[in-house]
Amino acid sequence: MTQLGEFALRALAGYRAYIEDANRHAMLAIIPEIEAAGSEDFGTPEEIQAERLRFVRAMLGAGPELPIQRPADVLRNWDALVTPLVLDGAAVNPDPEWRAAMRKVYKSAILQGLGRLECPDGQWALPVDFEAVMNEVDSLEGPGWWASRNLGSHIFWEGWGENFGRMETPRRIQERVKDGQAIIQLVNQLDHNYDVAGGWELGCGVDAVFLAVYSRPKAGERQVWSWRYVASLGRVGIKIFKDLGGVLDWYKKYR
Repeated sequence: MTQLGEFALRALAGYRAYIEDANRHAMLAIIPEIEAAGSEDFGTPEEIQAERLRFVRAMLGAGPELPIQRPADVLRNWDALVTPLVLDGAAVNPDPEWRAAMRKVYKSAILQGLGRLECPDGQWALPVDFEAVMNEVDSLEGPGWWASRNLGSHIFWEGWGENFGRMETPRRIQERVKDGQAIIQLVNQLDHNYDVAGGWELGCGVDAVFLAVYSRPKAGERQVWSWRYVASLGRVGIKIFKDLGGVLDWYKKYR
């Protein structure tokens, strides 16, 4: 593995640990409040407990198969819930064969889409750091949990779409690919400093879009083409990262 890939994986580990810790600290405050919520005016003790359970399951997007029979179980069974509830900011499906198949579909579709564009320095290839991270996780969803992510959160990489009410198809994935002009129109002022050959949309949010962009600085013909990651954040402006490790260090704290 290249140094860039290794750097990305270290950043991914730090990203997941940071978000898990932040979410656990949040639940240490939230869960006792849920456990104490309700009074006799809301029904019998059994009805109140059922409503507490319904609320916490809805908040976390937890199905009945998970070990949550009362709100306190979220903390009691934390280690078993982190991965299925994406409480570390990165989805990982438990079926490795399914994951491998989806990676193959995603990579093939992106490269087919890019293949319709002219590559300025040879043949298209995905960023090596993105491939390294893609081998480990199925999406990068940032801080928070199911309910907070469905209330306007910015999802950096939506992956195969499993957690967003749809599954990506090769056609949908290819539609994420954009030529340089389309990216320039989408990301205000990017062309002031960069030539852009193409790229693809990774994820989005309210007034935001995240892209992998093949570009070079406008400082002369000798500048090298390379992949960059662009976060276009509406009125906040844009952020440009030279590698995915830098993205993850920023994104783990972004809200």
